Amino acid sequence: MWPFKKKEKTVSRERFLNAIPIRNPIIKWETSDDNTVTLIISRSPDAVSTFVQKMFTLPGEKKVKLDEIGSKVWLKVDGKSNMQDLIKWFSEEFRVAQREAEVSLSLFFKELSKRGFLTLLVPLPSPGTPEAIEEIEELKSQLKAVEKEFKKGKINEEQFNQIKKTLEEKIEYLKGIPEQK
Repeated sequence: MWPFKKKEKTVSRERFLNAIPIRNPIIKWETSDDNTVTLIISRSPDAVSTFVQKMFTLPGEKKVKLDEIGSKVWLKVDGKSNMQDLIKWFSEEFRVAQREAEVSLSLFFKELSKRGFLTLLVPLPSPGTPEAIEEIEELKSQLKAVEKEFKKGKINEEQFNQIKKTLEEKIEYLKGIPEQK
C-alpha cells in the first residue's frame, strides 16, 4: 500500500442500505430512442485544457454512454429512493437474488462515484460506535479544511459560519452529547 494513498472509507451495511444516491447536478444527460442514457460531461475550462482543445480540436465535452442496465439504474435514481429500495427494484426487474443485486449496484455506484457522476448520501452512524469515532475525525478534518478556505478568502464569513455550525452539530451528535438550547 502506498504511504500517501488515501484510506478508503468503510461504511456499515446498515448505513449503506439507507444511503440515497444523488446524481451530480452538473452532469447533463440525454435518453435515446432505445432508452439508453448518455452522460454529457463538460471539460474544465482551465488554461491547459483550453490550449489543448484548440490545438487538437477536442470537443468541449465528453460523452459516456451507459448500457441498457446502467441506463435503467440511472433513470431509477431519483434522489429519494435509498439503496434498499433500489436493490429490491433491481432484484425484481432483472430477476436476480437480493445479494447479487446489492453487489452489482454497489460496484456500479462505486464506479459512478469515483468518476464524479453521483454520490451517496450516507446517514450518520449511531453515536458512540467505532464508526462514529471515525466519522468524527473525518468531520474535524473537513472543519480544518473549511477554516483554511475561509482564511484564504475563498468562502465568505456567512458561508463559513453555516458550514462550521453544521459540522460541529454533527460532531456533537456523534459524541452522544445532547444539544444545548
